[in-house]
Amino acid sequence: MKAKLTERNLTSFPEGAEVLDTMLPGFCMRVGKESRTFSVRIKHQGVSHRRKLGRHPRLSLGEARRLAREELQRIEFGVVVSQVESQDAALTMGEVIDKYELWKKGYSHTGRKTLERNLQVVRNELGAHNLLKLPVTFITKRELKLVRDAIADRGAYTQSNRFLAYLSPIMRWAASEDIIEANSVPSILRRKKEESRERILSDEEIRRLWEATEGSSLPSYGAYQRLVRFCLLTACRRGEAAEMKWEDMVGHWWHQKENKASRPYNIYLTDLALRCMGPRQESGLVFAGETGAMSGWGTMKDRLDQQSGIKNWVIHDLRRTAASKLQMLTHDDMVVKACLNHSISSGATMAYLSDTMAKPKQDAFELLSEYVRGLIDREALL
Repeated sequence: MKAKLTERNLTSFPEGAEVLDTMLPGFCMRVGKESRTFSVRIKHQGVSHRRKLGRHPRLSLGEARRLAREELQRIEFGVVVSQVESQDAALTMGEVIDKYELWKKGYSHTGRKTLERNLQVVRNELGAHNLLKLPVTFITKRELKLVRDAIADRGAYTQSNRFLAYLSPIMRWAASEDIIEANSVPSILRRKKEESRERILSDEEIRRLWEATEGSSLPSYGAYQRLVRFCLLTACRRGEAAEMKWEDMVGHWWHQKENKASRPYNIYLTDLALRCMGPRQESGLVFAGETGAMSGWGTMKDRLDQQSGIKNWVIHDLRRTAASKLQMLTHDDMVVKACLNHSISSGATMAYLSDTMAKPKQDAFELLSEYVRGLIDREALL
């Protein structure tokens, strides 16, 4: 933002703001969480530079403006300023994300898959606006709000909020490492408030969904149909099912090596769930697309919506639906948590429960399978 900097208004600007002084072009102030830093922007031989002058109140506004004017005069008279900090030497936004990822993985060995997905969202959205190669010190609230708005304007309000949520810890880490002055992301308003989904498919919708997922003659869509049924019967996430490999199967048990919780997990597969797995593919994936990993999710979901007539639902609602049915059938929150791979406890207690929950999980999934069998026609099982 632009404003005339005065001693009276220095404390009126919000955290994360960069104020360009209208009295002296190139002179600016950045507002951090606990400090206000004066600097001067200089362009020398076609290269942009930034020189930090000092922090207020140790450095007064008048003194900072005088130092900035001297720096600008040196450039005007052709003097090479060796003390100027070149933005070429500064870390780019992409490099900051890379460094954060390395730090995060070294700091914690859990949640790596979620971290990679979150960072991919940030990289994709920033990359779409050519911001990854810019010095991170150039990335202001203005640029981030433009990215936020671009995502929201295409109707992806949740993605817009997620982008800011995933970016904030990166910028907070950068601020703690003195790479930037402050994390401005928390001060950026979300375009639309997220509402927690509570969608659970009714019994009638389960019947219609099962009928709409009859085996298609198209291999890729047929695999998608089987995956939808599989998610309902196992309460697993779409992404986890899509990455399922035949080599992870031992009898009726699917040994998940990677998942959102970043902990090994075993899911019992009933006979009905096993029927959803189809023939083996060269890719080794249980639910493979035409050339390997499944793709075209949106197109296939639209087609399934038309065939089933079910409105306002997403694949993840099947996990919530299965959890609801498991709760109804078992009346045991501990068993439901075990079936969903939710955290039960910690330490020795968790290790003990992990060893003793196999049979309760098996029984619970069998009850769920029988419940689904009772909702659908026998012909639909074939």
